[in-house]
Amino acid sequence: MAHGAATFAVMTLFIELGASHIIAPILIMECSTVILTLLRATFFGPKMQMATQAVFVISFFFWRIIVSPISLFHACWVMYTNDFSDCFPRRLFYITSAFSIFFMSLNLYWFIKIVKKVRRKLSGKEGMGDLDRK
Repeated sequence: MAHGAATFAVMTLFIELGASHIIAPILIMECSTVILTLLRATFFGPKMQMATQAVFVISFFFWRIIVSPISLFHACWVMYTNDFSDCFPRRLFYITSAFSIFFMSLNLYWFIKIVKKVRRKLSGKEGMGDLDRK
């Protein structure tokens, strides 16, 4: 619920600022969320559960650690190198930079937690079907 509310608030802010073109890099992060919702599926067998977990880790890494930072950096760079005009007002650059740093830090935090969980699963300390937070 909090995730949805935060996403809605960020999207609304950028639309109200007249910067809907900044939403695409932010939405790129949500590509891994689709697979995250499948992790709680009760109808998957053990092999499918493992496959879904692996796809989620790969998806999270690709979209949130590689693609999203590159696209947000590019968006900030375009705003910084162009004159601050009606298309890119100065406050938009600072707001986008702040959101970028916040979300990239959050993504890095969660990625570290995911890597630790994968290590526990591979070491046998935690079962492959165990999805609870630890």
